Amino acid sequence: MNLTQFNRILRQAFLLPVIALLLTAAALYLQIHNSIETVQLIQQTDARIAQAALVAKLIVDEESGLRGYQTTADDRFLTSFHEAENRLPLEFNKLVTVATLDAVQQHNIEDVRNDYQNWHDAFALPIIATVRAGGQANDVNLNLYGKTPTVIFGPGSTAVMHADDEWVAIDDYRTAIKVMALSIHDWCNAERG
Repeated sequence: MNLTQFNRILRQAFLLPVIALLLTAAALYLQIHNSIETVQLIQQTDARIAQAALVAKLIVDEESGLRGYQTTADDRFLTSFHEAENRLPLEFNKLVTVATLDAVQQHNIEDVRNDYQNWHDAFALPIIATVRAGGQANDVNLNLYGKTPTVIFGPGSTAVMHADDEWVAIDDYRTAIKVMALSIHDWCNAERG
């Protein structure tokens, strides 16, 4: 074996592992980069779901406070109504900015915001004014004739809903929260047909 052959074998013995190592490093880098992007997407989705759940909770708090006040005329029930009422504009804005949204998602959030504002102005405030004035705010009549589109959804049984001894199972409450949060999330990510 001469020196030229020895140098060639030495280069092959050195270069092949180095090239294999570089290719492995490049593949590993791509995998790590893709994993980081996936984690960021998961974190953005979690932030959206959390923010959507907070908006849903505040709307439910406002509705619950209104229903309590409507039933009892006790101003203490309006505490949760007013707290939610004051926080909702900021939380809706956070929902829009929590992550990059496409035009459809932004439109859907604006629809929810507009529906909430319509409910607030055309349904909630008139009920509060009626009860403060000493009048009766019959829930059924307001829903049927107030031109307020409504959907009944929530945890528990309608048999005890708004009754003196109203109660809700914790598991039903958790399930309802998950359904509302996921519905908002799905609706905000839906394609318009």
